[in-house]
Amino acid sequence: MTRLSPFLFAALAAPFSLPAAQEQVLDSHLNAVTVYTDRAEVVRQAGLKLDPGVHTLIFTDLPAQTDAGSLQVDGTGGFTLQDVRFETRQLTDLPEGRLKELTDELQKADTQAKALGMTATRLKDRRAALEAVLARVTATPKDSSAPAPMDAVQWTEMLTFYNTQLEKIDQSTMENDAALQQVSEIQNRLRREISQLNANARKQSNVAKVVVSLDRSSEVVVELTSIVYGPRWTPSYDIRANTTDKQVTLASYGSVTQNTGEDWTDVRLSLSTAQPQVGGREPELNPWFVNVFKPMPVEPPFAYESARAKQARPAMASGLTNEIMADSFVASAPMQVQEATVQSGATAVVYQIPNTASIPSDNQPVRVSITTQSFPGEFRYSAVPKLSPHVYLKTKVTNASEYAFLPGPGNIYLDGSFVGQSALDLVPPGQEFWTWLGIDQGVTVERKLLDRKEGEAGFFGGSKSMTWRYEFEIKNNKQTPITLSVWDQIPVSENDDIAVELIQPKYSADTASLKMTSQKFIEWIYNLNPGQEVKTPFEFSVTWPEDVQVSGL
Repeated sequence: MTRLSPFLFAALAAPFSLPAAQEQVLDSHLNAVTVYTDRAEVVRQAGLKLDPGVHTLIFTDLPAQTDAGSLQVDGTGGFTLQDVRFETRQLTDLPEGRLKELTDELQKADTQAKALGMTATRLKDRRAALEAVLARVTATPKDSSAPAPMDAVQWTEMLTFYNTQLEKIDQSTMENDAALQQVSEIQNRLRREISQLNANARKQSNVAKVVVSLDRSSEVVVELTSIVYGPRWTPSYDIRANTTDKQVTLASYGSVTQNTGEDWTDVRLSLSTAQPQVGGREPELNPWFVNVFKPMPVEPPFAYESARAKQARPAMASGLTNEIMADSFVASAPMQVQEATVQSGATAVVYQIPNTASIPSDNQPVRVSITTQSFPGEFRYSAVPKLSPHVYLKTKVTNASEYAFLPGPGNIYLDGSFVGQSALDLVPPGQEFWTWLGIDQGVTVERKLLDRKEGEAGFFGGSKSMTWRYEFEIKNNKQTPITLSVWDQIPVSENDDIAVELIQPKYSADTASLKMTSQKFIEWIYNLNPGQEVKTPFEFSVTWPEDVQVSGL
């Protein structure tokens, strides 16, 4: 394909410079799609034979979310691209005659439905009146105004009258309900037709017109690339840990969602980590000024009244206000900060899905496989017996791939069994990350309270103390050696009068088997052989003046 220079393009655009272009609607298909986090780049392709001359090739039915300024054309076959433009066409005009006809019919149906509704009300009233008559003549007389009791003949005549009238009312009600149902169906049909006419009148079609020229007949392939807003993809993972060979397999997936109005069927799919919405240019700083604060002058009451009088002259009042505001506040205006949401450390990577994929336009996620990689894992068990009786397994993995792992949810599998769900944070290449693998019943840690006592402290008394004495009972019931971290804590004093002492274990600095954080979280690290049992003492005390009430114990 050849592209014209701007000067040659302008010359060709002049009147009578080219013969009239022959318009041709292309039978195109989606060929490739690259999905970003909030949009997609869609490539359409059409092949055809063109004669020498100028041709206008029309790509129809572009999605409504198409970026009109993103159109690009490429292809093969020796044609020269002269122009490409985006147009929105009205599909159909509103048939006024048909719309009026349907509206008149609907009005008649509405009138008929109203009349049938009134008939239904009258039939209900007739039924109620008939029931009232029957109730009155069958009531037990309570005073002289009540009707005299009826004999057998009168009873027979009354029941015959009642049944006859009731049958007539029932028959009329059934006929009226059937007519009302029929009219209701007509109303619904007419409303649907009117709504469809209005909808069709509002329908638009986006098209791309591609103007090309050829010197000779040729088989050409034309590709139209455009940006469509709305499609997106998010990463997800399957993390499979094997405690036998100490390997962690990370399978990466992309969940693709689109609702563009057209299905992506058997397309070459790519997923990009680029963020085009952020833009490629860094923000620019504005000067940040500081100055001595100048308070607004306080006017005496008479001056304030004078200013109020001057407000009758708008020009002068406006000028006075502007001068005060400019003098007092412009120099000390707060700094304007430009913010952008950027994933720190992420690099733009395009994942090309090896097989063709189909993504329907139903706004439902479709999971496609990206990569599967295996890494050596450092497995470690961890327990917080103060808070949970369970022992948890986690693994440390180094991202040895060439690209970052993006944040996303993950399904966790341990030795082939699903154990739960987790989430992966951003992991740049070369960085370590931990993944929790659930609980393991093969390792037990029990925290036992042996003693808790209160007493007096100090040589002459005057202080109170409280001492806690625990013991950890730990056992590795597995057939392999393990590394286990057990976590606990001692209180953190926020007052100089309150002293906290760690009695057991003795601690002066971090070692390979004992560590303590600034928040007084203590970590015991054990390397346990198969079947090994360990008992560890843990004791601490808190001391405070007897006239002080301590909170938090």
